[in-house]
This record gives sequence, structure tokens and C-alpha cells, in this order.
Amino acid sequence: MKTYYVNFDESGDLGFNFSNPHTTKWFIATFLICEDPKPIDKAVKTTYAAVAHSLGKKHTGMFHAFKEKESTNLRFLKELKKKEFSIASVRLNKKAAILPRQYPESTLYFYLANFLLQQLRREFGIQDVEINFTASRRFTKAERNLDFKQLLESANEKDDFPKVSVCIKKPFEERALQAVDLISWSLFQKYENDNSSYIDVLEEKTAFEYAFFE
Repeated sequence: MKTYYVNFDESGDLGFNFSNPHTTKWFIATFLICEDPKPIDKAVKTTYAAVAHSLGKKHTGMFHAFKEKESTNLRFLKELKKKEFSIASVRLNKKAAILPRQYPESTLYFYLANFLLQQLRREFGIQDVEINFTASRRFTKAERNLDFKQLLESANEKDDFPKVSVCIKKPFEERALQAVDLISWSLFQKYENDNSSYIDVLEEKTAFEYAFFE
């Protein structure tokens, strides 16, 4: 049986108060998919070794794309480009979305992540593979993270597509989460800020994209 490793992160916010200047038009959920996470891990370490001298003493040693210099993000993307992986994403145009008022943000987050995961399972069909899914810890309450895990794993009971095992980690525990954070941020720059210069570095890595209310 072959194992695929899927790391998940998102960009944008899930608020709908557009009078707030910090509310984003787009929310993007992103998967980094690979058969071997070690080269991704190495890309993170190689990038850090190359730029550590310029990051300053206050840097945590863990990459967060929105905090990094343009040069750091581009170097990281170029290191990732050398590795074997693919990208899947789904984006939501919140300004065009037709949703009930007071729609729970966590419900929408769960839905988009689950939607993308089920599309991936269908892409694999009934191949003899399993999916090892890792997401960044998003919720401060442990029960919300458990709800998320149980939702994604519940598909195991419904069909014969590849089974999923889910774990919630912090980016310093799983370096590939730092990589997918950068990829999701790069997609966000393209759609929110009309700047595709970052994601274009990984253009050939895109497996599939979905859009809601585009």
C-alpha cells in the first residue's frame, strides 16, 4: 500500500463584515501532497540555513510567510520547486457567497477542508493507498480540533476510496506545515492582491483548483 502525505493550511479570514478593512474577499484552503515528506522538510531546513544570518535574533526559526521578507519567501519557494509534490486548493469568494446570516466560521472552515479532501480521495479512486493528513492547530479549544479530526475521518466509514488518518500539529512539529503555509499565502497574494509572482514559481506543481462563487 502506498501512503500519500497531505499537509493543510489556509489563508484569508472567514469574517463577512466588509466594513472592516481587515476582512478579506477570499478564503483559500490549500493542500501540499507528497509521497515522501523528507525532501519538503529538507527544503525548510535548507532555506533557514541560507537566510538565518539575515533574520535577526528575534526570529523563532519557524517560517510564517506573512511575516517574512520577500527575498526569504522567494528563496523558500525556489527550494520547494526542486522537490516532488503537488498542490490542490479551493478558494471561496466571500463577497459573492450566498450563506445564511451568522454562518459559523468553524463550520465553513470544516466544510472547505473536507470538500478538498473528498475531491482528493475521488481522484485516487479505489487505488490501494492511504492518506496521512496533517493540519495546523487552528482552535484553542481541544474539542474543536477533535471535531475537525472526526469530521475528516468519518469518510472512512462511507465508501471504498482511500482511508484517511488525521493529526493536528503545530508548524514546528511538522515542517511541511510551514511549506504549505507559504503556498497558501502565495495563492492568496494572487487572488486577493492580484500578485501571482510568488505562486508562479510553483506553477507546474498545481494538480487541481476549485473555486466557489467566483
